[in-house]
Amino acid sequence: MKRQRRTRNPREIAQQLEDYKKGFQGNLLQGKTVPLSGVPTTPVDAISKIDTALVPFNGADSATQAREVALHLRDAAIDPAILLLTDLEAGVRATVGTTNPEIKQFGLSPKVLHPHRSVVDKAKAVEKGNQTRAEHRTALEGVTQPAPETKTPSPPKAP
Repeated sequence: MKRQRRTRNPREIAQQLEDYKKGFQGNLLQGKTVPLSGVPTTPVDAISKIDTALVPFNGADSATQAREVALHLRDAAIDPAILLLTDLEAGVRATVGTTNPEIKQFGLSPKVLHPHRSVVDKAKAVEKGNQTRAEHRTALEGVTQPAPETKTPSPPKAP
């Protein structure tokens, strides 16, 4: 008798066990014994063994279902949580102040006040930028760049 190759897919194994359970619950084997590992076994004992074998599969399935439900609930809670975070940030900033360094306790960064630059400071910055660009231009002019190679056509060979 040729043995059937067994799958390692948990769903298929669980389905096969369920099929055997249904078969043992039917009337076909009532009053008969089936040899399991060489031991004569009644249908009631076989069903008990099948139920014991199904426990890890059913437990994993129910855990997977619970995980999917938990993930669905978490994903559904994202938008309300974002709205709450937005309201919390606005409320804390309005109460504590946006520039208060103690706002860090809430995981927020205080807004940095930039001092107003005077016209003199802006003119100095422009002058400094112009000076830096002039220095870079001078440095680049001092570097000699290799001339591009030009290929001269060679005269045709005489036959």
